[in-house]
Amino acid sequence: MFTGTYTAIVTPFRNGELDETALKRLIQMQVKGGVDGIVPVGTTGESPTVDYDEHIHVVELSVRFAAGKIKVLAGTGAILRAKLFTLQKERRSRRRWISSGHALLQQTYTGRVV
Repeated sequence: MFTGTYTAIVTPFRNGELDETALKRLIQMQVKGGVDGIVPVGTTGESPTVDYDEHIHVVELSVRFAAGKIKVLAGTGAILRAKLFTLQKERRSRRRWISSGHALLQQTYTGRVV
């Protein structure tokens, strides 16, 4: 199923906005470094802090910037179960997200009952 090294990449921001240039550069460095895949919006802490549209945008850009050279394992973690389920449905409905056919599923945080 999965072999090799997958990097949980950070989501770079500049002045409160996604830094797309830095994201592209980061992904290119991972490709050049020989990793087998990346996990955008995964376990580095961004998933509970980005909104739904930002989350989708980061994954879409990651797939585009990886350009089929490495796999992209879309992180779909969220604090709220509703966001988690919606992200999973979105991931399944958008073929361009599925460069590996898989996603990282994270248990929702237990900060409050939703």
